[in-house]
Amino acid sequence: MFINKERLRRRIDAINEASRDPQGGYTRLAFSEQDREARRMVEELMREAGLEVEHDAAGNIIGSYKCGDLAGYVAAGSHIDTVRNGGPFDGLLGSIAAIEALQCAREQRVPLKHPLRAIVFADEEGARFGSGLIGSKSIAGIPLPQPLDSYVDRDGVHLVDALKNFGIAPEKVLNAAAPKDTYSAFLELHIEQSAVLEQRQKQIGIVSGIKGVYWIRGSFTGEANHAGGTPMNMRHDALAAASKLVTEIYRIGCELGNEFVATVGVLKITPGGINTIPGHVEYTVDVRDLDMARRSEGIRQILKAAEEAAAFYHVSHEHSCIKDEASCNMDSSVMKILEEVCRDNKTNYMILPSGPFHDTLPMASLCKTGMIFVPSIGGISHSPRENTNWDDIYQGTEILYRALIRLAQ
Repeated sequence: MFINKERLRRRIDAINEASRDPQGGYTRLAFSEQDREARRMVEELMREAGLEVEHDAAGNIIGSYKCGDLAGYVAAGSHIDTVRNGGPFDGLLGSIAAIEALQCAREQRVPLKHPLRAIVFADEEGARFGSGLIGSKSIAGIPLPQPLDSYVDRDGVHLVDALKNFGIAPEKVLNAAAPKDTYSAFLELHIEQSAVLEQRQKQIGIVSGIKGVYWIRGSFTGEANHAGGTPMNMRHDALAAASKLVTEIYRIGCELGNEFVATVGVLKITPGGINTIPGHVEYTVDVRDLDMARRSEGIRQILKAAEEAAAFYHVSHEHSCIKDEASCNMDSSVMKILEEVCRDNKTNYMILPSGPFHDTLPMASLCKTGMIFVPSIGGISHSPRENTNWDDIYQGTEILYRALIRLAQ
């Protein structure tokens, strides 16, 4: 192997140790103090790797290895922010592996035609403010679906204030947009966050595309009333309507099948008393698919089922879209290079789609892109139980390094 396994592991462990959560796992919510410390550590690692470090207007951390005669950076990276009580590798692996790959290229004095970059993107998860992909969208010149001042965390902190606290001017975030031809190619190494690779006994996944994400926030409003005194045929039960919708969404997902998935992730019931009929229920739905036409059909069926549930239980229904990301395919030439690298390295691999969204999604609008997955043990992610074998991490980083070199030569 060309990469330094011990250095890679030491760096990942150090950042995780600095953000260990007493409740389990690791918590580095975007623009929190834990995130600030991790960002400081990442900058130090970039300088240690001999990279030129800068911040853009969106808070992305960029480390450059300026070499070669051709324009267009060949870049790699990911994010370091987490969900609450997250695992050790989601995002962090791709960020530190990118730094390791560039440091190896410098140390080994590999002749390159294109310069290299490692990018640590700001707020990929959206776990704190419900935004997500702020850094990568800003580089791609893609505005968020809602104004920045509309995003608020559960403690009442506004995103714009959190940005200012990090020295980021909210009105200038889109100034981070990269000029045309800044990037020649972009690669991201990531844990799979599913169990396919493990079940198929493959060490590497080459991603064919990223599913398009559509988030619905909706509510049913009926009438809160006494659970003992209100006959069943006189109720306006918001939870009954929501429950019917949940089962319908599961049915729709199974019937459309293939790569279509739909998930009800939140149900907020009001008033929430044991002897009170629920008068109001808020819910969310996450819909994903590579096939945008099939995704649209699934969304249509879900919203139709919501209206039918409302009518059946004599309640009202409202909904809005809070995220709409189109799916994207990875570049075929980059996928071919990744396959060649795997074969040359005698690494067993397979091609598969990505269900979760990643920073690669916005980057695909700027340049040719590719993604590398390594197995998630038990398919678990966004959990303290998230884990990946270190041998798979080393192999994924090695594939990343070799593919970056090929793209830059």
